[in-house]
Amino acid sequence: MNANKTLRNLMLTAALVVGAGAFAPPIVPADAATPTPVPISQVPLTSASPIRPQVLFAVGNSESMDGTLSGAIMAGSGALSNGNASLANSSSPVTYQVPAGFTPPLNAGTTCVSPLTGNCAPYTVNSGGTLYDNGASRLNVAKAAMQAILNSYMQNTDFGLIDYSTKNTNINTTWVYYMSPPGGFAFTNIQVAGNRYVINPCFGYPTASSNVYSDCSYSSGGIATIYGSTTLASSQYMQIAASSDDTAINDILYDPYAPPSIFVSYNGPHPASPYPPNFSLSDYNNGNILVKYYSVVPYFGNGQFGTSPTNAGYVPYSPQVMYAR
Repeated sequence: MNANKTLRNLMLTAALVVGAGAFAPPIVPADAATPTPVPISQVPLTSASPIRPQVLFAVGNSESMDGTLSGAIMAGSGALSNGNASLANSSSPVTYQVPAGFTPPLNAGTTCVSPLTGNCAPYTVNSGGTLYDNGASRLNVAKAAMQAILNSYMQNTDFGLIDYSTKNTNINTTWVYYMSPPGGFAFTNIQVAGNRYVINPCFGYPTASSNVYSDCSYSSGGIATIYGSTTLASSQYMQIAASSDDTAINDILYDPYAPPSIFVSYNGPHPASPYPPNFSLSDYNNGNILVKYYSVVPYFGNGQFGTSPTNAGYVPYSPQVMYAR
């Protein structure tokens, strides 16, 4: 009996101890309320100085980079020989009105008022015997944008440039081309709403520069043999359906065999279009596209003329096509 009493006393004592522990306040170290600061580096521990952003510019040099933002390829425009000087009034203007936000790289002109009166910016600048593109081409716009970025961020950014190499480059004479409406070209002095017109390259040809006169005149077997001397010489405008300067075309003719400064191909096209079923994507990829016209005036070569795509991927296929330097 004394043993049982002793056991009950031990159990009671243990319960009191557990209970006292459950309700006793925790023991808090005196220094827990003020933690010791831990210093943290404000720069990467693996770098002695802050890391600079790295930016790589990639610049293409395809044919389209010679075009304006609207698609017209004007590089070299106005750089005409004496025999072609009259084309400055139509297909190869010497100057242009600088678009807002763009600064020509070499000569911005001064006071230029539409339509190109005053001291306007030239498309082409001759510097030390080398011709430079001074127009608002896509390449010049891209270069100006990169220059502005460099000026703003060079102090804290690392820049690189990648472009595409070139080889076997040559200076080429180029021609803009105009595609006729379904019935062929029409010449007029009155523009009709809804139709599209360009300046007639043969306008006033009896007093034009020598090459223009020869290519347009009836007596030399020129373009007037199709449209008539009076109509061709006295009509300021030519109605067209499309131009190689169009945004969706963005093309130009390269021909190392020096055809006339102005000529018209007709009696075609053969085949009727450069699209399936006449040609396939494989034909494009393998360079097998050729659209021909069986007549050309003034006559040159074998009296026929055909074109294959440049990297713009386009060939004209209207009933008549006029080419002008």
